[in-house]
Amino acid sequence: MHENFIDVVLDGQLVRALVDSGASLSVISETFRRQLKKLLFCSSQNLTFRVADGNHVKPLGTCILRVTMQNQTQPFEFTVMPKCSHDVILGWDFLKASQAIIDCGRKKLTFDEMTFEPQHPNRLDVFTIEDCLIPARSMAKIRISSPRVTEDNVDVIVESNKFLLMRQEVAIPSTIMTLLNKSGELWVANGHNQHRCIPKGMRIGYAEFVNPTCVNTLSGPLSHEDVTEERASFIEYTLMLAPTLNEEQQTKLSDLLKKFPDAFEESHKDNRRRINVKHKIETGDHSPISQRPYRISPAERRIIHDEVEKMLRKEVIQPSKSP
Repeated sequence: MHENFIDVVLDGQLVRALVDSGASLSVISETFRRQLKKLLFCSSQNLTFRVADGNHVKPLGTCILRVTMQNQTQPFEFTVMPKCSHDVILGWDFLKASQAIIDCGRKKLTFDEMTFEPQHPNRLDVFTIEDCLIPARSMAKIRISSPRVTEDNVDVIVESNKFLLMRQEVAIPSTIMTLLNKSGELWVANGHNQHRCIPKGMRIGYAEFVNPTCVNTLSGPLSHEDVTEERASFIEYTLMLAPTLNEEQQTKLSDLLKKFPDAFEESHKDNRRRINVKHKIETGDHSPISQRPYRISPAERRIIHDEVEKMLRKEVIQPSKSP
């Protein structure tokens, strides 16, 4: 570390970065982002930063850079500023995430190596094939690859990179999956209130070959008869029987329907219910009551519209003809 500067490698390029413990976030200049040709993600929040000269500057967004330190490469999210005194400023968020120790007397900056996950000789690195954007508080499938896999069709156990969970609140559940031609799809959960980006080529976890002798199932596979019986238990066949049939005819038709539950929707909640009951509310000569609708946000209005459309398609409701 020279004065307040440190040499770091960002996306394979050596750069001298300013270490500023008074900066809340780590930033890069828009010029440097364009030089690296990195994807810019616009922020959903209307943030304004107060810079060293006292002016207020609005950031352009964020981008993900691969930071190489102590022979370890990890991704980190930087805020992109339209103008910046230095191409790269490492702020408090970077120092905290890397568990940096600042020795002012010796002008030395050290990083705790324990924050980086050690390599395991029996583990295969798992990388993302493409840039992935995971919305806030949601799950998404991402495409992954393990180049060191030599077989075209192999079962592996995938475990998450702890960095994603500890620093970005992105969790990958441990799972058994099949890699076809060294690639596959994996579920990822974003527990943060903002979207998270997983860049192409990032190591998101590790894989180990499955040992069949060490894998047990909680129960045996269901037979076709078991599946048919389970589906049949969720279907209300009485709603399909016409009231004009006598008891013997209803019994025969019910037994026939139960033999072929695959012909109907699996969930009874999605079935269209035919109700032959008509209902009226007599208002007499009273004039129609009119009042302003409840105030709702655009997001709530969109949800209400979608739900009403679903019920119309299922014929749960019908358009009103009232005045």
